[in-house]
Order: sequence, then C-alpha cells, then structure tokens
Amino acid sequence: MLRSIGLSPRRVIRMYLWQSLQLAAGAVILSLIPVAVSASVFAAKSAALVGIPVAEIPWPGVIGMGTACWLALFLIQFTQIRPALHRSVADTIRTC
Repeated sequence: MLRSIGLSPRRVIRMYLWQSLQLAAGAVILSLIPVAVSASVFAAKSAALVGIPVAEIPWPGVIGMGTACWLALFLIQFTQIRPALHRSVADTIRTC
C-alpha cells in the first residue's frame, strides 16, 4: 500500500524503523514507571531500615532491554513487509 502511493523501498524501511522505535520507547517508558517507583520506594525504605540502599536500577540492563524490544518489533514488522518491497507496485496491488 505504501509503495503504491509512491514511497520507495528505502523510505518504507525508514518508516518502519521509526514506527518500531516509537513502539519500543513507549513500552519501555510505560514499564519503567512502576519499576522506578517501586525501586525508589524500596531503596528509600531499605536505607531507613538498614542504613544503606539495598536496591538500585540497573541502567545498562534497562537500555539493553529497550534496544532488544526495538529490534524485536522492527524484525517482526520487517519480515511481514519484506516480500512486498521486492515486488513491483502493480503486482502488489493485483495480489490484494
């Protein structure tokens, strides 16, 4: 469909890269809210009880999992559109 309105295969891939990045960033941000709140409360309470904070947020792991989410979303979307990128626009419209 995107190819039939004039987008080149490169532009379609760039659009899917951007879309999967937005989906992954939204998922990571929404999942970080309860994790950050609970980790902050736990660290504050443990510091009050024990004297030192027991918990901390592992930022390299969070960044790595965010990247993994983005890559997984992009690969899922890309495998679905890959066959249509290599066909002509007319063939794609005929098969729909």
